[in-house]
Amino acid sequence: TPPFNPPSMSPGEAVSAQLKCMQNDEIEKAFFWNSEANQQRWCAATRFEQVLRGHDDFRRLMSEDAPVVGSEELDNVATVKVRLPKTDNAHQVEFVWTLVVEASGDENNTSCWKT
Repeated sequence: TPPFNPPSMSPGEAVSAQLKCMQNDEIEKAFFWNSEANQQRWCAATRFEQVLRGHDDFRRLMSEDAPVVGSEELDNVATVKVRLPKTDNAHQVEFVWTLVVEASGDENNTSCWKT
């Protein structure tokens, strides 16, 4: 198998896409952005959703703007930092996503960043 083509979006754009799906209550689409290993760990999008809704800070990711504030990349692995700002009712929270490049399996041999 030839090497796959590099992702068409940056790691930060991939995280932003996953967050947008979460904020639009498109959990199946948000689950798609998880790596194969994470999808197996979560078992299903319903379990992923239960965890998101079951934790105050994760639940905020589903309803508040959480901008990407930093990103580093090395050898098909990236980290992306996302920040939820302090509000009257909640503290500031920083999350760090770890992403890997995975082949998409299509005929064009493309790849994408997965969380």
